[in-house]
Amino acid sequence: MRNKSLRVIVLFLILSLCFSSIVFAETKLTSSGNSFKWSLFTNFGPNEAAICYIWPRLFDEIREKTNGQLDISVFWEGQQPYTGGDLLKVVKDGTAELVHFGAGFLTSTEPVLGLFALPFIKPDTSMERFKAEAAMFGNFEQKDEFLENILEDKWGAQLIHGLPGCWIRIFTKGYKVDSINSLKGHKIRVFSPELAKFVSILGGTPVTIEYGEVYTALSTGLIDGAITTLQVAESAGWLDVLDTINIWNITAYMDATAVNTKALNKLPDDIKNIFLEVMRSSAQKPELAELQSEALLLERKITEGYTLYVPDEALKKVVREKIQEQVINPWIKDNGTVVEKAFDVLKKITEN
Repeated sequence: MRNKSLRVIVLFLILSLCFSSIVFAETKLTSSGNSFKWSLFTNFGPNEAAICYIWPRLFDEIREKTNGQLDISVFWEGQQPYTGGDLLKVVKDGTAELVHFGAGFLTSTEPVLGLFALPFIKPDTSMERFKAEAAMFGNFEQKDEFLENILEDKWGAQLIHGLPGCWIRIFTKGYKVDSINSLKGHKIRVFSPELAKFVSILGGTPVTIEYGEVYTALSTGLIDGAITTLQVAESAGWLDVLDTINIWNITAYMDATAVNTKALNKLPDDIKNIFLEVMRSSAQKPELAELQSEALLLERKITEGYTLYVPDEALKKVVREKIQEQVINPWIKDNGTVVEKAFDVLKKITEN
């Protein structure tokens, strides 16, 4: 009966991924002779998430439509030395024309851009969160919007693509996260101070370990849990060790791609417009490959015998209240009026 109800959850995830297509008028190429070689830096590996397959497809389309005048190469984890919030600095100084980031890696570098990485803030459905985050960045149209202005003014960049992200969950070995003290005696790998607090609230010990060292830490028993997305846990091999998927919807944020404004404006108008049209048409659909992948992978893990646990509403309510008190309120206080305004803007967007 329980597996049947879990399959209903998975089926709902798949069926709820609906979107409408947007038709764009295409710019015709008129310039010739100018060639531009750009780089995109990401801290993902080439098979880590859906966006890793989408970038090459989009860049091939741009290359074809510009007759090779705009050629973009992706530099994956290990091919370039930067990670997390450092990628904002990379795009600001022009080391790479394009960078990939997620809010979860920005809470220290530029806190307000990390708004959607905070645990348990609303909206609490994947697509509504994506729409709200995209709206605060001007819906990929370089509009005068709150987060887009901060990205432009402080980091010299603009958001030109985003992919709806999956929920970050907690994966464990031999136990469920089913009570307020369920992590007592357990060490959980986290990647942000906010997630560390979430683990502490549940009685656990948060541990910061470099991504490439997590598998070894799990295999040797140094840690016995990790917080990430289902796809990352699978692609990194962590689910070879971990056997329980706790369906806590902790946080979700888009896989975002930003462009250096100066580099963008150096492009001839026709090449610039082709680039923006290709990226926007993908972002504004939006493409749902990541969410679809998660739903199908979750179904497969049920079949393979993994334990799935869905927390009840009473437990989630207790945790949300503690998160508000111990994470959200101090975060707002520590980061000043700009963060307060960000929450006001988010509230207006979600209420409309």
